[in-house]
Amino acid sequence: MDRCAIAYEYHKAGYNCAQSVVGAFEDLTGLTKEQLMALAGGFGGGVGGSHEELCGAVSGAVLVLSLLYPHTEGGDKAGKMQAYAKAKEFRRRFQSNGMKSSR
Repeated sequence: MDRCAIAYEYHKAGYNCAQSVVGAFEDLTGLTKEQLMALAGGFGGGVGGSHEELCGAVSGAVLVLSLLYPHTEGGDKAGKMQAYAKAKEFRRRFQSNGMKSSR
């Protein structure tokens, strides 16, 4: 399954970058398409289309990582550190690949 192609198809259909990324991972999240699109809806174009914050594609990827590596208990420091490490590594790889927002 080519998740980049799936995300691209979502984007062509009018979904924002965050929605497109989360939609490409629907099969792994346990959520419906509608739930994922609602969850990521405000993260397009940075936050709320402002083009000032983190790219929507990165936000969508972090949402997926948070679902795949959940930190759900306040006292679970190891879970928190794992979630942070996954998000940090993704952000590092995204930036090192020279990927830029379409802003």
